[in-house]
Amino acid sequence: MKKTSSPAPLPPAFAERIRMQYPDDAEALLCSLERPPVPSVQLHPFKHHQRFYDAPAVPWYAAGRMLESRPSFTFDPFFHSGAYYPQESSSMFIGWLLAQYAGGRKDLKVLDLCASPGGKSLLLLNALGPGGTLIANEIHPERNAVLRQNLMRWGIPRYIVTRAEARQFADAGITFDVVLTDAPCSGEGMFRKDPQARTEWSTQQVFACARRQSDILQDARYLLREGGLLVYSTCTFSPEENEEQCRFIGSNPLFEPFRPGCPDSFPVRVLDEDRFHGYAFLPHIAPGEGFFASAFIFRGSTENPRTDQRRLNHTSAIPPPPGFSVSPGDDLIWSEGTQGQRYISPFSTAEIEELSRHVRVTSPGHPAGIDKDKKLFIPHHGLSMIQSMADTQPSVQADEETALRYLRGHALAQLPDAPLGWVIIRYKEAALGWVKNVNGRANNLYPDALRIRT
Repeated sequence: MKKTSSPAPLPPAFAERIRMQYPDDAEALLCSLERPPVPSVQLHPFKHHQRFYDAPAVPWYAAGRMLESRPSFTFDPFFHSGAYYPQESSSMFIGWLLAQYAGGRKDLKVLDLCASPGGKSLLLLNALGPGGTLIANEIHPERNAVLRQNLMRWGIPRYIVTRAEARQFADAGITFDVVLTDAPCSGEGMFRKDPQARTEWSTQQVFACARRQSDILQDARYLLREGGLLVYSTCTFSPEENEEQCRFIGSNPLFEPFRPGCPDSFPVRVLDEDRFHGYAFLPHIAPGEGFFASAFIFRGSTENPRTDQRRLNHTSAIPPPPGFSVSPGDDLIWSEGTQGQRYISPFSTAEIEELSRHVRVTSPGHPAGIDKDKKLFIPHHGLSMIQSMADTQPSVQADEETALRYLRGHALAQLPDAPLGWVIIRYKEAALGWVKNVNGRANNLYPDALRIRT
């Protein structure tokens, strides 16, 4: 029998600092980091699924669910359909903060500055409606690819993905209603979920992360419209990365601490000072992992001192392919990429081209398909992940065995009860992806990069 290795002990310097930082809670907090993590998921707001509805809700996010144990997400067709996303319950607090600020508004222009793997971008997308846009940004190439996959699976096409430094957005002169800076950090809050984080931790790393966070925030402050919201968060306990960064933001007279009333029932520690108002999620109190969040309202002029103000205004759009329209009457736009690729987003091709002058756009919207030789449209997997699209396309129900064969990329038998052509495979009403039903066989079109390998 294979032995399971025990996690590395908590770094002594970290434990010593926690005892100084939380003298009354230190032992309870440190002991909580030796217990198993409590898994949780974020449910999709309107996809058809039957998973985790009866599980206890996350106190601050109605679509969040706390689970008794971690299921095998890899072998769950509902996961591959984008019906839910595994996410720390503590980080779902971002959804609550946004709701307090938005007050029902659905047309917010939002930038997620450090977005990968994408859970918080999904929270932001859930809050958007007609007129709302999200730019999900991630500077690291591999993490950017993971972000694109998770956004595609979620299937709410109100985003584009970029790969840029904060200063590049500032230099572009584009401003937003909401800027989320979930900053790279020392990861102390992940010590029980990710044992490797323990071995990588050092006091030098904490100070290096703090310097990096200060640099990001220096540029992020130029990205807000008047009255806009700057949200800062980390998954660490370090005061150098949390309170000190917020005091830095709050020292600017143009930023006012955002102080929504937090219900007493929330298991969160509220930190209130003149210059900032923050929320500390400690794993011996809250059900999830360590997390910190704070928010500020920008009270300055919308004039960016670095450049003139530009707005991404709709200028042009291309019609959707016959039979593939999405949400009639919506403001979503079909745009063109390179080599005949098509995307869906709230931005037109001209707007994407303007943005691309300043930042690298890695996905100019939700992938929709490709025009082959300008005569044949081949739908992309992402198109099947849009619920309104999946509900209007020919489909066929699959049992669990067939669904898993499909998700592994295996060949399927012909679908005699389905029409010829493009057909969506469903599992209990959850759309999994496309097959091409032709005489004698059904070609499995599930993307190779997403297939179950085990």
